[in-house]
This record gives sequence, structure tokens and C-alpha cells, in this order.
Amino acid sequence: MKKTITEVETAIENRIAELEEEYELDIYDRNDIREEEYQKAGWRHDPFPEELEEEAEEEEED
Repeated sequence: MKKTITEVETAIENRIAELEEEYELDIYDRNDIREEEYQKAGWRHDPFPEELEEEAEEEEED
């Protein structure tokens, strides 16, 4: 059975917080963790991946 988005997001937050105590994670690391957690929870992919800041800034300028 699939876990809810809230359950998966909580697991993601906990895992990222734990890893950030020892490592400096970039957006690619966080997105890999998100993808892995969603797949473990029965989802095909992460429906809400983090976007690169440059892309977000370019969209705001348009």
C-alpha cells in the first residue's frame, strides 16, 4: 500500500536532517533522497522535486 505524501515528506525531512549533520547535501543529493523515499513508499517518482534556484529565478524575471 502506498504511503501518503505527508508520511513520505516526513520521512524525507528526517532523513535529510540526519544526513546534513554529517554531510553537506546539494540539491541533487536531496532530490535523490526524495526520489528514493517516494519509490520505497510505492510511488513511481517524486511528484514534487526541488527545482534549481537558477531556474526559479529565471522564471520570476519573465
